[in-house]
Amino acid sequence: MGFHDEDDFEDMSEQQRMELEDDVLESAIINSYLMLTGKLKFSDLMQQSTGDIIAVTTFDPDEGPTLEQLETIIEYFEEDEQYEKCAEIKKILDEMYPKK
Repeated sequence: MGFHDEDDFEDMSEQQRMELEDDVLESAIINSYLMLTGKLKFSDLMQQSTGDIIAVTTFDPDEGPTLEQLETIIEYFEEDEQYEKCAEIKKILDEMYPKK
């Protein structure tokens, strides 16, 4: 589904909006996972952005992810039963936010 501007979004049905939001969230989480695990550089992600495809992440690449953002990524992969990815992000979470 292409998305060009705000008018396109306004013309969508509620179902189409929800599907678009789900697609964007999924892309953001997958892109974030790939960047956090070193499988994709932000510069490469930006080069992939063309037309209807937007480079999105769940966090600001300049600031890095918050604890809550990392937990959201883990929850997403947990719901999808992708436990290896959960473990990779959990390791990053523990390194960035060690328990005191």
